[in-house]
Amino acid sequence: MSLCRRTILSTGLLLLLLIPVSASAAGKPDRLTYVQALQNVINTYPTLDIARLQVEQARQELDKVESTLGWSLAAQGGLNHDLSAFGSPSDVADALASIDRTLRSGDRVGVSGSYRYEDSTVALSPLLPNPSENLKVDMFYRMLFGQGRGNPRYTQGIIA
Repeated sequence: MSLCRRTILSTGLLLLLLIPVSASAAGKPDRLTYVQALQNVINTYPTLDIARLQVEQARQELDKVESTLGWSLAAQGGLNHDLSAFGSPSDVADALASIDRTLRSGDRVGVSGSYRYEDSTVALSPLLPNPSENLKVDMFYRMLFGQGRGNPRYTQGIIA
């Protein structure tokens, strides 16, 4: 019998609590959209807006970091008409191109190539090639040494 009484009392209490809520909801015919409800919450709790700004700033910083981890392309070229060390006119053309990338670990990987063409109007010796061409291709992987890694005084630049 006491279980039945508790059930009746809790049901009655629940009904009494729900009646004012449904009456207050019935007094407001307008419904809020999702955006309006969020704006009301942000207006009530301004710290949520600050958190939103911090999230946006973190997104921008992430884009900045990811852009430094992308591929980097460089190219250079030149033409030169000058006197050589022996006083004879010389024409030089050169070109250089490279592509590299910084990995998340801080290491760098890349490829570079260069071409140089030199033509002197006077050949000093038949043993020296004229015109001369030079082609060079380099592939590299540069890894950071872990010097000071894990030592906060070293990473902050404080020398004891």
